[in-house]
Amino acid sequence: MAQDEFSTMMWWEGYDEPCSISEFKEYLQTPNLSSKEKLNGWVFWYPKMEEKPEYELLEGYDFAQIISLVEQNSNVCEEDEREKIKSVLEALTSIDEYIVQFWGKKVVAGQNCLTTVGQPFAVGSLRKGYCWYRKHCEDQQYIVKEEEVGSVGRAFLNMKVESSPDLRLYSIQEFPLRNQAASTGLGAYLAMPVFDLLKKECYGVLEVLSGGIGVAETFSLLDHGLKEAGLRSTHIHSSPINFFNGSEPLEYTHQPESEIVKMMESAMETVPQLHTVQVWTPCNQCVTTTNTLTCLERTAFIHFKDKKINSRMIKDWWMLRFLEACEFHHLQIGRPPLMSVNRRSSFCRSICDFSICEYPLAHYAQKARLSFCFVIHLQNIYDSNNHCFLEFFVQPSSTGDACDAFFLHLLLRIMEMELKNFKFDESIFELRKTSALGYEYVEWKHQHSEEVKMLTVMKGHTEEYSLSDFKIYLQMPDLSCLPPCEERRHVWLFWREEISDNEVHNNRGLQEEIRKLMMAITSNWVWRSCSLVQFWALGMNESRPCLQTSHQPFALGSLYKGLAYFRKQCMERRYFVDDGAAGDEVGPPQRVFQSGHQESTPALHLYSTTEFSLRNHALHCCLKRYIAYPILDQHKKCIGVLECVGVDDDDYNMICIIRKALKATSLSSTHINFKPTHTDRSQLAEIEILRAVQLFRKIPQLFHDDVWVTYNKCDSISSNICCMERLECTNTVLLDWPNNFRHVQTGKGIVGMVLASENKSCFCRNLCDFSIVEQPLSHYLQRDRLDVCFAICLQSSHTGNLLYVLQFFLCLGHTKFEYLSSFLHILFPILKQELTSFKVASGQQLGDDLVVDVIEFPQGNKFTSSELDESYSSPFKFKIVHYGQKGVAKEKLVRKRNGSLHIRLEDLEPHFGKKIEHAADALGVGRSTIKRACRIHGIDRWPSSEIYIKNRRLFEAAGTSHDFQHSHRTNLPPPYMLQPVTELQPEAEMVMVQAKYEDEIIKF
Repeated sequence: MAQDEFSTMMWWEGYDEPCSISEFKEYLQTPNLSSKEKLNGWVFWYPKMEEKPEYELLEGYDFAQIISLVEQNSNVCEEDEREKIKSVLEALTSIDEYIVQFWGKKVVAGQNCLTTVGQPFAVGSLRKGYCWYRKHCEDQQYIVKEEEVGSVGRAFLNMKVESSPDLRLYSIQEFPLRNQAASTGLGAYLAMPVFDLLKKECYGVLEVLSGGIGVAETFSLLDHGLKEAGLRSTHIHSSPINFFNGSEPLEYTHQPESEIVKMMESAMETVPQLHTVQVWTPCNQCVTTTNTLTCLERTAFIHFKDKKINSRMIKDWWMLRFLEACEFHHLQIGRPPLMSVNRRSSFCRSICDFSICEYPLAHYAQKARLSFCFVIHLQNIYDSNNHCFLEFFVQPSSTGDACDAFFLHLLLRIMEMELKNFKFDESIFELRKTSALGYEYVEWKHQHSEEVKMLTVMKGHTEEYSLSDFKIYLQMPDLSCLPPCEERRHVWLFWREEISDNEVHNNRGLQEEIRKLMMAITSNWVWRSCSLVQFWALGMNESRPCLQTSHQPFALGSLYKGLAYFRKQCMERRYFVDDGAAGDEVGPPQRVFQSGHQESTPALHLYSTTEFSLRNHALHCCLKRYIAYPILDQHKKCIGVLECVGVDDDDYNMICIIRKALKATSLSSTHINFKPTHTDRSQLAEIEILRAVQLFRKIPQLFHDDVWVTYNKCDSISSNICCMERLECTNTVLLDWPNNFRHVQTGKGIVGMVLASENKSCFCRNLCDFSIVEQPLSHYLQRDRLDVCFAICLQSSHTGNLLYVLQFFLCLGHTKFEYLSSFLHILFPILKQELTSFKVASGQQLGDDLVVDVIEFPQGNKFTSSELDESYSSPFKFKIVHYGQKGVAKEKLVRKRNGSLHIRLEDLEPHFGKKIEHAADALGVGRSTIKRACRIHGIDRWPSSEIYIKNRRLFEAAGTSHDFQHSHRTNLPPPYMLQPVTELQPEAEMVMVQAKYEDEIIKF
């Protein structure tokens, strides 16, 4: 791979320096260039060529030169065509910064090519960066042929518009002048073919570089100018639409059938995994449609945020840009994502794996972080010519979640109920394990009907009970309550006066404190919210410690049937907190109680039923948001868990309410009242990070960055848990993450992997495969479609042993390896320049050769051997690290003959003093494997807490002695590769053992 592929793609120094009109022309070496200043820029054109006598024109040329001159001038645009292009450029009135130029046809050496020499162009201002790019374009020619011809050549050949929200996402092969274009400081790119509708003849291509303007407005302005000049382009909307102004839904000339619209709305309300749904219908007015490729235009869409057809009320800027681009780009059957030419359904696990040559919306999809996509073909049963394609974008989630295996069946059921006049291809619902989804699908009509039923929304879940009916439903007629009043307009508070005998861990004083806490929560609850707040107290059940909420106070935002249903399910549930908890006995309250740290999710459907056994019940009554806090008494001992669930996705208001309520009582929680701590030396390190963050925005692959630093004042962590604090100086894009603190278990999640890594740098392109147990913010990453991440652990000389973990969330790229390599080649010069007091936590200096651990999951996408070739990535090297099925990171460990893993001594040592069961769970293996590993390393017995404390030096000596002996046997294979014992000869007081290795016999 050429080094140019990894060039910095940064803005050239001095690109925005202004220049005079004379300097502009002098640099282009065209002093006779005509110009005209407009309100918002300049238009340039070349003067009309004077006619010369034929003998004077040919004087001094030989025959070959004459033929060359004829070829060069035979197909140059006529003067009236240049005037038309000039009038189009003058029509650009509302673009602030831009470069617009025309590439015309020309014949060179018998080959058609596109050139901008002699063609008019326009700029938004006189800047050096614009001069540089124009000069390079005049030296460039695109030869028009079927091979890679650059963006201008593709637009001319395909007669299709090509655009990008960030031209730096192009590769050098896709856009040869990418680096020169990036030097202008302009980001948005558009190549538009210009042709005559009657002749269907393409005159050339209009190229537009602009700074941040939407593609819709650019298209509309150019469309108006082309119409005035008597020219046209492909797929320009008949009536210009400003996509970003106003809140009214878009109106289309060809609206989809009403039952399709109803189905889309019903599916978006019912299926939580759906992100966006679009309808593509045949473009009957497309002048470039051939017999093999049918052109399709987008006629309707719906997004999960507002769930309204063609509504633009979406806060996600890049998602808006994607939807805008779909309005003006057409798809073709036989190309991504409509891969099947016979109108069958198709599926794509990552739409961003396609290049812009294959998928015209590739760069918009990358910026919008879209990945999972499938398309279903619909055909009217009464009219065979009436057909369309439904495009479904799905939120990424863990591949092991059974809910994903059923949402397609749920969607199919909705389609069957709503689409009475359409038939569709059901092959998409019969995917097997070999498909990209990785799920084993079964015939949906005969199996799992109960679970599919539970995933549907409860009918009447927003209907309200009366107070008496509510008590009868819960079977608690003696329930005391505090009804809504002027201060608590919509909030109900319930409790029981009597204390259950089973609640031996809760005295009456504690009950009063919990009730006081709930009172404080309801007094600060001033808006109407469909939420349930309840407390899980520590108690005993069958001589086992557990969390239960049946006799604890709780608050409701309303007496909705859905909330009552979920409360009743919780009253019957017990979460056991001992070592034997499994199955339905585990859940978020149990994990929060044991870890001492909060757990939250913006979308309950992202849980698996293993992680949250009540998930299906919560989805059944349309609950969405979840947050759980550990509650500590005056002695900082955890006494229970406060849980809040609701139908909205606003965590911030509820967190503020809980924070204020805790201040009014003697109770507390972890990291809810804490503020970031700063010292003079830490501020020096943060200033360096802040300077670097300002430059991170120039990296085209980067969507969001985060910086976490170790927090040493947390009292609620154990030996293998690290508390991390989020710095406020980072480029915060995602503002609704619930907490600036997180507990990280070594070796778990992307941050835990970096802390445990020998190289202190990791890359993962399947973040959604981490569970919420391994990565506390996993669900927020899935919701925001942050699936690709590079992380590195640094240390600063200002702060000593503090560890800084920098996380870089990347937009999805069509070639992940090239994407990562290009990103690293831009990132590390910035780190080296700005983070002068930092070095890699492994001891390396920034800029030295770096080994990056590439995390792979059993079911995830994997790098190929060619991608890991060091010659392609120098000075970066990549090492595959497998993430085990039980969440344990393992390098390619050698397997023993009996199938167990060869565990190193350094893997065992951090767990000495624990119970062997806990060590086995932490390493993701069984107890017998731990025992075998101990014997291999010279440890006869697993060191439990008492044994290890008393004999610490003995175990250290045993391990050292074994390592010393093993180090002197480098010529022998490991013990598990020796052949089995062939003979045993008992004697009086000894046993003779004979073993055979290759041709040698060993006796001892």
